[in-house]
Parts: sequence; structure tokens; C-alpha cells
Amino acid sequence: MIIAVLVLKDSHEGVLLACRRNTGREDGKYNFPSTEVKEGESPLSALILSTRNRLGDKVADELLIRSPTLKYVLWQPSKSGDAIELYFMHETVCAKTKVFNSSPDDKWVKDRVSLPENIVANHKMAYEKIFRGAHLGVEGLYQEMTVRSLRDLG
Repeated sequence: MIIAVLVLKDSHEGVLLACRRNTGREDGKYNFPSTEVKEGESPLSALILSTRNRLGDKVADELLIRSPTLKYVLWQPSKSGDAIELYFMHETVCAKTKVFNSSPDDKWVKDRVSLPENIVANHKMAYEKIFRGAHLGVEGLYQEMTVRSLRDLG
């Protein structure tokens, strides 16, 4: 399973964390907005669809489709080990005003000290890796996925 994760970073407000609701897994905790990638779907397509459902077509199109700043920044295995999380970051100015219909429970976090205590552990690790610069590029992603695939084939 692949999970596509959006790190929405505003130069003034920090990063957006969503409060998990009605997911059946770690509800009430905070994480970066994310979605499961369905079979036959690309991670970016899944992310765009999820963002449209959450924030609306106009905001999703502006943030993800027309944005020259959306980039792949990190991959890591999920906490349970049954999925790979792919992190994409969009850096902008004034994202908070564009994300007007996000949940009232969502938070903007300016720094590591401001992270809520009830953040999903894997997303906290990702936050620390991304913002200290310890992440893999796309080449590392494909190389590691190939290594894992070869191991799985035995």
C-alpha cells in the first residue's frame, strides 16, 4: 500500500496539520493531510483528489496542479510497516487564507516546539527529517523500492 502525504508549508504560518476524524485509526491525533493511493492511481493523482475533497477544487488546483513549487521530499515506511508513505511539499505564502474551508480542528504549526503532543508518530518523524534536510531524493526512493521488490521476490 502507498500513502500520499501533503506537507503544506506557508512561509508565515508554518505547516498545516489535520486532525484525524472518522478514520478508525488514531482518530483525534494530528498528521499531515494524506490519502491511500488506490490500485492504478498515481500518488500525485490521489493527493490531488483528496485535496479537492478536503479543500475544494479551486484551492487544490492552485496548490497542486498549477504550482511550480510542489515537490517530492521524503519517503518512509508506515508505522505499521504495511505501507510506504510518499511526502510531497508545497511551499507558499498566505496558504492559510487559501485553505479557508479546512476543518476548524486543523492547526498551523510554526516549529518543532509547537508540534502537538498528539501527533501521529510517523508524521512527527517525517517533520523532523524534512525540516532538518535529512530526506532522500527521487533517486533514493526508486533505488530503495527496487531493492525491496527484489527482496520480496526472494
